[in-house]
Amino acid sequence: MNEKAIKYYFWITGFITAVANIPMIFSPFLGTEALLKLNLQQLPFAAPLYGHWAMMVTCIGVYLFMAATNKKYRTSAVLYSNFEKGIMALMGWYFMFTQPDITINHYLIVTIGDTLFTIGGIFYLLSQAKERRIAVA
Repeated sequence: MNEKAIKYYFWITGFITAVANIPMIFSPFLGTEALLKLNLQQLPFAAPLYGHWAMMVTCIGVYLFMAATNKKYRTSAVLYSNFEKGIMALMGWYFMFTQPDITINHYLIVTIGDTLFTIGGIFYLLSQAKERRIAVA
């Protein structure tokens, strides 16, 4: 991957990841209903969990965005991001095949986005490993 493409990957992935969850941070009830079509009024005990999750994901997005211009943070940002996004994508695809209405009604956009971001992260890690092998040889 060339440097320009890598920067755009980090900027785009970081921006979308950070901004998408802001409504859930400030208002877990309204934000979760607007973004995921989940009514937390029926599960009020889950509101702090969704708010906390949204804050963590937003921080991952900020970290990815900063890594676009600071190379020393890139590998750790991608590993952290891929771990979180990979789990979310796997759960989304699991539900798509076992109970499709859950993914289609609540998590389809998140599942597709996190899948694409995870694939991009894997390509980044593979390209970095290849560059290191070439530099050593």
